[in-house]
Amino acid sequence: MPQYQDGGRKSGSGSRRGARRPDKPVQSTPKKNTPQPRRQPQQAQQAAPRQPQQGYGGYDTAQGSGQTTGGLTKAERRARILRQREIMRKKRRNRRLLIAIVFLLVVGILFFVIRHFNGSENAPTDAGLDELDQAMDLEEAAEEAAYDGSPVARIAFVGDISVSQAQVQDATRSDGTYDFAQPFQSITGYLSGVDYAVANFETTMVDDLSYGGEPYYNAPVQLAGSLRGLGFRLVSTANTYMLNNGIDGLVSTKNYLTEAKLKSVGTYLSQEDRDKDGGAYIRDLHKIRFAFLSYTKGTDSVTMPEGCEYALNTLYDDYSDYWTDLRSSQIREDIQACKDAGAEVIIALVHWGSEYSRSVNTSQETVTKLMLENGVDVIIGTHPHVVGKMGFQEVELLDGTRKQCFVAYSLGDFYTDPEKDAACSTVMLSLEFSKDDQGKVTISDACYAPLYMQITEVDNKKHFELLDIYSTIAGLERLEKMNSQQATQMNTLLSALDTIHSNAGEELDMGPQDEDMRVVSKAIEDGAFSADEIRALRDEERAAEASAKAALAAEQKQTVPEPEDVTEEPEE
Repeated sequence: MPQYQDGGRKSGSGSRRGARRPDKPVQSTPKKNTPQPRRQPQQAQQAAPRQPQQGYGGYDTAQGSGQTTGGLTKAERRARILRQREIMRKKRRNRRLLIAIVFLLVVGILFFVIRHFNGSENAPTDAGLDELDQAMDLEEAAEEAAYDGSPVARIAFVGDISVSQAQVQDATRSDGTYDFAQPFQSITGYLSGVDYAVANFETTMVDDLSYGGEPYYNAPVQLAGSLRGLGFRLVSTANTYMLNNGIDGLVSTKNYLTEAKLKSVGTYLSQEDRDKDGGAYIRDLHKIRFAFLSYTKGTDSVTMPEGCEYALNTLYDDYSDYWTDLRSSQIREDIQACKDAGAEVIIALVHWGSEYSRSVNTSQETVTKLMLENGVDVIIGTHPHVVGKMGFQEVELLDGTRKQCFVAYSLGDFYTDPEKDAACSTVMLSLEFSKDDQGKVTISDACYAPLYMQITEVDNKKHFELLDIYSTIAGLERLEKMNSQQATQMNTLLSALDTIHSNAGEELDMGPQDEDMRVVSKAIEDGAFSADEIRALRDEERAAEASAKAALAAEQKQTVPEPEDVTEEPEE
């Protein structure tokens, strides 16, 4: 795949200087990239120290106050009460922290015992999987018990994650192990600024199979560990390729995800597992109970073996071919099971649509209507590889009440080796949920960060790097002068930003960091470099390169000594 798209977007006369201004400049007051730290309760100010006087019966008295009760003024009594409340609050917080520490110790001991008795460095056994899941549940419960803030939670969502042979090669260290964290270094700030992160894991992890895409769609197990290290906590596994290596491959993938301390939803190891809470993953997060459901439209024409129909959540009964027989009753039952489990927010992760299509088809509209009317609050779509339509929808529920829901039809690819340049543009969606004093939960904020998967190639080896579009544009704009490659990259990023805005809506874009606002606005105002400008830059670079080579050759020629003219003396 070429490194950049030459020429970029159209810009009026074709010149960067004097190019057309965009119809919608960057927002003058962007949303912040990361949520602001919540304001902590202000500690009561202690009363100013006073000089005590020994009074009758040993009580202190205040001079000139005119009011004493047991030796204290009203102001002093109020300060004492506030101090006592603050002490009690600290004691409660310390108690929660102690409980959390005890939980974590139990989790660590349990995990060690399980690994010891399994006696294998490979995926844990099916029996060990339950214990590992329970250990993670205890750890999450400990985290929730230690939380002492307001009922507000921010969750990040990203699109498809899969690997090709080129991605595996790029992630291979010199010692033969794998590190998949490197491509995400420029966007780690977004993940650290949220409370929870969710991704679509569209690959398998099976021993003794080749890595890459077709035919196995298999990844090294270190991929799961890298994602957990970056901050991801939950992955959707109901997607196209989860059955390509059979039920054994599905089980192996779930085991390795659990071993990496990643929860998964959409695939199951038993009918009992599938029936629990309607197949949802239930998670308490900052005093709000969330339920995550996951479904896939199809399975690459692979069917589940007889007796294993529970293994994968599908939207359709004819999931392997026509996708027409919608499982409406099952979906309703799953949603009701989430409500019965006490879920205050229901989020559906749906693998649907058509590859490289941004349009919303009739079947997607039908599924959306079914889910939202029955109580789903958020739908997050994946599979088309490109960023699609997203935004709020006001929904009338079956009981006649109305509420605001959010639907993202496609987040695009997050970490893949795309076949088309259009799939290099993606977003990280961030949703904030808040609970009021009456216990009602609403989506209090929605925004996305525009990202771009830059793929460069050196010596026939691809290198993958996920870029923050705004910070990269700002860095290029701050250069005194760009070369042709940098100018082409600027064009590519400006074009990607236009495409994302056209489909996901510019109003949801969180915008650049405050320190980048001015230079990003200028870059967008200047527009793209024209093809003529880029050619001129290339001509300058070639001329400079030729001049440098000529100067080097001349220097080398001057430093080489001339051969001496040696004349032999005639013999006498």
